Amino acid sequence: MWGIAYEIAGNDIPDVLEYLDFREKDGYQATWVTFHPQDIHKPPFQAKLYIATPQNESFLGPAPLPEIAKHILSSKGPSGTNYDYLINLAQAVRSLGSHIKDDHLFELEALAKDGMQNSSSVCTLSR
Repeated sequence: MWGIAYEIAGNDIPDVLEYLDFREKDGYQATWVTFHPQDIHKPPFQAKLYIATPQNESFLGPAPLPEIAKHILSSKGPSGTNYDYLINLAQAVRSLGSHIKDDHLFELEALAKDGMQNSSSVCTLSR
């Protein structure tokens, strides 16, 4: 699994965690994990992670990608649209390097982009 961890200045940690706990409140489970930097000279450290669980009312489970894309296109939260989140997530994963392959994410991104482009007409979101 790949990811990005952000270092937060010590005096900002309480405010940042309060903000994230509020933003990720819709059925996400917060947990602390050991993060291992790609640079083997840097030691592992604890990072807070938010996970969507089946208890989340918006959790679709093993839904087909077109159904997930359709849900994303119609969903929005206090932090913005789910579409924008998806597009930004896909770009962030690509920025980790060309060795990162996430077919599920990139197919979902393509379906959502197709759906967004066809939003003025009937969209079936099938691939």
